[in-house]
Amino acid sequence: MSKRAQPNIVSGEGLIVIEFAPPLEPISLVDHRGGMRVVAGPAASARLLVFVPGAFTPVCADELRELGELVDSARNAARSSALAPGFEVFVVATDSAATLRAWLHDLGADGVLTGCSDFWPHGRAARAYRAFDEGSGAATRRTFLLRADGSSRLVASARPGEARVRADHAAALHLLAEGL
Repeated sequence: MSKRAQPNIVSGEGLIVIEFAPPLEPISLVDHRGGMRVVAGPAASARLLVFVPGAFTPVCADELRELGELVDSARNAARSSALAPGFEVFVVATDSAATLRAWLHDLGADGVLTGCSDFWPHGRAARAYRAFDEGSGAATRRTFLLRADGSSRLVASARPGEARVRADHAAALHLLAEGL
């Protein structure tokens, strides 16, 4: 089991999204299925953007297993709602799309989560969200909630080697399922 981060200022049961940052310039990345996904700027739906340092690492794998379960629950809740808004969950890493495809398949999450490759230009999206570690050349553990208009809010983060708090992702997914 991976080490857990302590809840941060925007974490836990009472997550309240007070203020969203203005939209960034549009950025699209190749997903693990070969399509293009908008990870910054306006898009057709709200999104959860989950930056991870790298595929096939123990902490990241634990986080994605939990995230997959939470996404299933949130999507089921959204389907039963009269509003039933659509939302997407993007896992962004500086790995190649092929590596993300193999990793998500290995985790059994390739139908639930969408892997987005920030491989080239290396870390462009992570840098735009200030979620890039220049020393390691990888993304940091940060999660952003994005409205369809592209405005964003940091909802979870953790230090290297620590997993994000599950309740932070659960609260963010609840907001997505409720239509934000």
